Amino acid sequence: VRGVAVVRLCARLGEQWTGNVLAHLSRLPLAFFERHGPAGVVARLASLRQIQRTAASGALEGLVDGLLVVPLLGLMLLYSPGLAGVAVLAVVLYAVVRLSAAKSQHMQRERQWVADARQQAYLLETLQGMQGVKVAGAESRRRDGHDLLRWEAAQYEARLAHFDVAFRGTRQLLFGLARIASIWIAATRVLDGALTAGMLIAVLAYGELFMARM
Repeated sequence: VRGVAVVRLCARLGEQWTGNVLAHLSRLPLAFFERHGPAGVVARLASLRQIQRTAASGALEGLVDGLLVVPLLGLMLLYSPGLAGVAVLAVVLYAVVRLSAAKSQHMQRERQWVADARQQAYLLETLQGMQGVKVAGAESRRRDGHDLLRWEAAQYEARLAHFDVAFRGTRQLLFGLARIASIWIAATRVLDGALTAGMLIAVLAYGELFMARM
């Protein structure tokens, strides 16, 4: 029931955001539209829709994860501060990597939105003016123009894919090293008698959950 309520609330907020954006656009000077063009304006509207989808699908999940990491960290500290430190260090290092590349990733994503919007606007213009295109015999030229815009959009999409691959590789490397270090520390504590085998399994599971939720 709470999940349905959150989705409905996000949908209502999305409607209000869209209305506010359109109202704001109508008050902007003509120079804004001349500077960005229809493609740029459409790209910004597309980014707003992305924010709405993220709010609708990720708000509840993010809230649950945020509430879950606190007791997980407390349990790890209770069992072994060293193991908790390993998990926290891995998460912090990964966060530093993500934040350091966030600006570049955002710029690439915005360029991709603009390129996609230009491609769609060009296609729509071609379809609306198909009669004139055929009369002028410009089918090949229009097709070449669309192929160029499609290639440009694909280049930005490929660059974003490179970011995703790099982030996944970094996450797997850091969290893999954290797992190795955790197993080594936990096994040492079991041999010293500070942890039982059951406690070892529990604290390793807590560490996995903590890193995944974070």
